[in-house]
Amino acid sequence: SPYIRCMQSIEPYVKLYDVVPNIEYGFSETSLILIQSEIEVELDDYKYNTEYKSIVDVKTLNNTNYILKNTVNRVGDLLIKILKESENEDQNILICTHMTIVNIILFLFDKISYKDVIADINQPYGELIEIDVE
Repeated sequence: SPYIRCMQSIEPYVKLYDVVPNIEYGFSETSLILIQSEIEVELDDYKYNTEYKSIVDVKTLNNTNYILKNTVNRVGDLLIKILKESENEDQNILICTHMTIVNIILFLFDKISYKDVIADINQPYGELIEIDVE
C-alpha cells in the first residue's frame, strides 16, 4: 500500500534484508482520490522502487471502493497477476496493507468467510499472516 503507515511497518524488514519494496496502489483500501505526486512527496523518507509501475492505475481506484465486491475483484485480479509474474521464482511475496485488504486476501485463500470480510473482522494488529499458495 502507498500509505506511510505501511512503509513504516515494513521499514525494519527492508533494512534488515536490504530489499526495495514496490508500491502497489491496488492494495489501497481507501475511497479517497489518490494523487501519485503527493504520495511520492510523503514517501521521500522511505526506500522504495521508483521504477516500479503499479499494476492498478491510481485513477481506477476513485469511486470504486465504496462497493466491497469491486474491491474484492480488484484485489483478486491483482493477486493473480502477481502470482503469475512470480510463478517461476522461488521467493516469498510480502504484502503490507490494511485490515480490509488483509481480510479480502484471507477470504480469497479460503481462510475466512465472506461474512467475516463484510463484518471487517479484525486480525491481530501488526501480525504476519503466512499463506502457502503451492
